[in-house]
Amino acid sequence: MNYILFGKDSIASFSNTTKAESHKHWMLQIFLSLDGEMIIEVSGKPISFECIIINSNRVHKIDSAQTSHFTMLLDNTSTIGKQLKKVYLQNKDYHLFHASANMVALKNSLKKLDTMKILYYEIFIQRLFQTLNINTCVKPNYDSRIHTALKAISTSQKGEISLQSLAHLVALSKSRLSHLFKAETGTPLKSYLLLHRLRDAYSYLLEYRYDITTSAMKAGFDSPSHFAATSKKITGMSASNISKDSVFLKVSFP
Repeated sequence: MNYILFGKDSIASFSNTTKAESHKHWMLQIFLSLDGEMIIEVSGKPISFECIIINSNRVHKIDSAQTSHFTMLLDNTSTIGKQLKKVYLQNKDYHLFHASANMVALKNSLKKLDTMKILYYEIFIQRLFQTLNINTCVKPNYDSRIHTALKAISTSQKGEISLQSLAHLVALSKSRLSHLFKAETGTPLKSYLLLHRLRDAYSYLLEYRYDITTSAMKAGFDSPSHFAATSKKITGMSASNISKDSVFLKVSFP
């Protein structure tokens, strides 16, 4: 069973069935194994790990082989994403976290999670960021127009935001806004918008239990096949496989 959680700037999962083909995306990704080492391939290199963070836009694939684990996708532009990049990654493909008393305690707390008690998930994720020395209250120092664009994207109705509407909002041309967004955040604006559209589609699919076709269209995809192709390209998994045997948990975390 997969337990899926949507945070403000992240998507997390507690699972033992992650099998993703080679893919890349403009998000950071953390994996934490509960049962010894796992294997992940990053940029063609197989890596053994118990806890690892993968940098954005790096090709990677993984088969959990029934090993229980936690994974989290983190918005590259967020408070948490910016700190993780600065402290652990810079331009590296990945960073391995070695065993420590805090990491062992974190893994032990994860093993004790009661899947029916939502509060335990929130506490675990808070402890994860504490273990990684992340301050969730610090805001990135972006140009005010980028702050405005990010806020508009995060607060818009699902499927209703576009490059044209954002450019109009901040009084810039589409090309100038795209250039500024990439320079400030490190992420292409079109890729960022596509990630949010994909997240919206999965919200409809998992949280509201719409079928794949309805979820795709409500999120602003041209067609269900466009949604399916985007999911495969960005996550390495099909939308149908992700939705199968998955339970959505409504929790509150960054």
